[in-house]
Amino acid sequence: MFSPDPCTASTDQSKDGSSGAFYCINGGTTGGITGSCTCTGCNTGYDGASCETAGSCSASDDPEKDGSDGKFWCINGGIIGGTTTACTCTCQVGWGGLSCQTASACTASDDRAKDGSDGVLYCAEVQAGAGAGTIGGTTGDCTCTCQSGYGGSGCETAGACSASTDSSNYGTDGSIYCINTGGIAGGTAGTCTCKPGHEGNGCDTASACTASSDSSKDGTDGTLHCPTQYGTIAGTTGNCTCTCKDGYGGSGCETAGACSASSNSTKDGSDGIFYCINGGTISGAAGSCTCTCTSGYKGLSCETAINCATEQYLDGVECSACSTYSSSTGGTATSCTCAANTYASKSGNSWTCANCTDGGTKAAGSVVPGTGAGENDEDVCLAPLPPPPSSPPPPGPPGPPGPNLIQDDDDGAV
Repeated sequence: MFSPDPCTASTDQSKDGSSGAFYCINGGTTGGITGSCTCTGCNTGYDGASCETAGSCSASDDPEKDGSDGKFWCINGGIIGGTTTACTCTCQVGWGGLSCQTASACTASDDRAKDGSDGVLYCAEVQAGAGAGTIGGTTGDCTCTCQSGYGGSGCETAGACSASTDSSNYGTDGSIYCINTGGIAGGTAGTCTCKPGHEGNGCDTASACTASSDSSKDGTDGTLHCPTQYGTIAGTTGNCTCTCKDGYGGSGCETAGACSASSNSTKDGSDGIFYCINGGTISGAAGSCTCTCTSGYKGLSCETAINCATEQYLDGVECSACSTYSSSTGGTATSCTCAANTYASKSGNSWTCANCTDGGTKAAGSVVPGTGAGENDEDVCLAPLPPPPSSPPPPGPPGPPGPNLIQDDDDGAV
């Protein structure tokens, strides 16, 4: 009688036991017979029909646990994550390291409830300008060391101060360098309130000047009349300067200078230099420049040449149609030419080419628009020539012959 073979383990995922080979990994033990294989006894951290599924990691306080069996060293409140062989440990505030085993350096906080258990301790630090405490230690063992002149659980309480002319005193012990160049003595340890324009521990440093639109500001308090859109502020209290930008002048650089023309197309007039070409006339002041074009050009900077079509003429900066009976060459022609037997006539401000009356004639060439009051018919049109005289009638037929005269040889006719 035939007896099926026992199953054997395989790492081939396609093996389902029908041939006796069965996919069984991660420490699983193959059992059963061909066609009915099993995989049991998976390594810790794995499960599934073939021990192929990595289980969720669990935290351990054993530093030897590396997650290969799903157990991972994760302490100090770390949050475990991942699956077998790929475990993670996400640390709480104040801890670091792969397993949250390392206490972080303490940081200061202005929250009085912070006790250092999470690496954050209430400590009014010198660096933050809130007190005179210096933070130290690591999570669970934080310290806040107060400087002389300060007290309180977070070194937040400053003792009364006294002014000193000794530049080495910075108020750490309640005695602070605070002199008459700007300082006002008083307050609490570590403070010296400066007058406007001074700074530094002892108010002995002249501040960098700041600009103002107030014309009364002369720089004695570090503020100088110098509108920033026109000038650049510099210097320190008592020695402030306002350097004017191109195109501006005056004590506060508030006076815009006259504009000047430039062939540089980037010049927009903000510095008093404006792109203005092709004979344009510049005017205005810095920040408000204009360019007035000559005949034949247009555009903000007179950059565009006007090119009128045939039968048009340039009327200042625009093209206008020639009047009836006239023509032009277009382009930049400023007038039209009247045809033969017409003359330049003006009515009000309008010019036309009028026909000569009564058959009058005139050569082409009158110009419209013209000058003055225009031309008159009788002055420029020639009257028509009179008709030529009538020819005499042709001669009639000859008349009857007259009497014959005979000439006598001696005394005449006979």
